[in-house]
Amino acid sequence: SAACLKKAETLLAAEIEAGRCVPVCADGLDGVKDADCVLIAGMGGEEIVRILSRAPLPERFILQPMHNVEKVRRHLLARGAHIEEDFTFEDGKFYDLIVGSAAGGDVYSDFEYRYGRDNLKAPSAAFLRKVRKDADVLREALAAGVRGEQREALRVKLHELEAISDAIEERL
Repeated sequence: SAACLKKAETLLAAEIEAGRCVPVCADGLDGVKDADCVLIAGMGGEEIVRILSRAPLPERFILQPMHNVEKVRRHLLARGAHIEEDFTFEDGKFYDLIVGSAAGGDVYSDFEYRYGRDNLKAPSAAFLRKVRKDADVLREALAAGVRGEQREALRVKLHELEAISDAIEERL
């Protein structure tokens, strides 16, 4: 939207002024021509996948999905992309960032799809805080009395997060 573009222009003012960035408000990548790098941020992963599905992958990309990041990773790798960086950072809340290129290909494990390769290979304190927060949310849901298959799915996810947290704590 124009309002979101205005916010991005403010944040990227120095890059725009130096000619290293050209802001575009368009439907997906329809208005983007001859870009060597595309930044798509601040929207859901499903919307990012929809945008990327309608065009060839950009030569280089920086993606910051607000949720459904696993879907973005799966889409990129299914299309032969190479993911150079894939990590979580914190700036008031937690964000995932994916940096990569259209060619090169990668193969991820199920854990890497769910959590991001860099988060697992070189976990940051921010990723550990996110894992702990996600585990707390699951504990609250379980304490609230969730039943049946949903309860079992939450317990499995909680166990996974606790194992990741324990492994990271040993490394940090």
